[in-house]
Amino acid sequence: MAVSQPTVSRCVTKVTSSICDRLHQWIKFPQTDNEMAAVQERFRANAGFPGIVGLIDCTHISIVTPAIHAEGYRNRKGYFSLNTQMTCDDRMVITNVVTYPGSVHDQFIWNFCQLKNIMRNTDGGYFLLGDSGYALEPWLITPLPQAEEGTPAYRFTMAHCHTRNKIERVFGILKARWRCPLKDRTLHYTPEKASKIIVCCAILHNIMMHHRIPLPENEVYEDLQDNGQRGDMFGGDQLTIARRRQMNIIQRYFTI
Repeated sequence: MAVSQPTVSRCVTKVTSSICDRLHQWIKFPQTDNEMAAVQERFRANAGFPGIVGLIDCTHISIVTPAIHAEGYRNRKGYFSLNTQMTCDDRMVITNVVTYPGSVHDQFIWNFCQLKNIMRNTDGGYFLLGDSGYALEPWLITPLPQAEEGTPAYRFTMAHCHTRNKIERVFGILKARWRCPLKDRTLHYTPEKASKIIVCCAILHNIMMHHRIPLPENEVYEDLQDNGQRGDMFGGDQLTIARRRQMNIIQRYFTI
């Protein structure tokens, strides 16, 4: 196309702003008791235990070196990125998106996002499933990666990981379908514009899932790794309640 780079940049800015402003309702986390109950029932059929209302994880989206506070965007792998936290439901519909500079840890994003307050205020015993890069909390249940094979804890962890695989698939689908979030592509925009592009990808993903557009044949998985167990980051009553809830799930649903 005989279009200059500045023209393309202006078009991208206008289109992404319009999508974020006018179609933001396509990204919606369940908040009422009826909405959460419906989601957790669908998850229960897949996971084998109740209470799940979403899956949570982070992925790094590569960006060019920012003009301001650049080192804050350099992630642990050495390149500049936005650490993007997303949640999805059992149908791989994205329900929440938050972006932070790449140097920020997943746990920090979770601690200061609005979604944590929403989950903290739920009264029905609902929670998210997250990997071991997150701390175990009453509203965020993590696996037990050191569980001995054949034990109830091991069966729980296998069910946990099998269920949580859907958020990893969401990242793979996003990067395969839109390509611009790929590490090697790099978003050549300011962090603010790059964040809008990421949100737009999520909105368009949900629209395509709603209309059952076929998924891309080759999903892309770039940054999957074990972040290490962090279940003891927080002590006190909160951790005690979380461990009790985790053990209750194991004993009630995974003990033969």
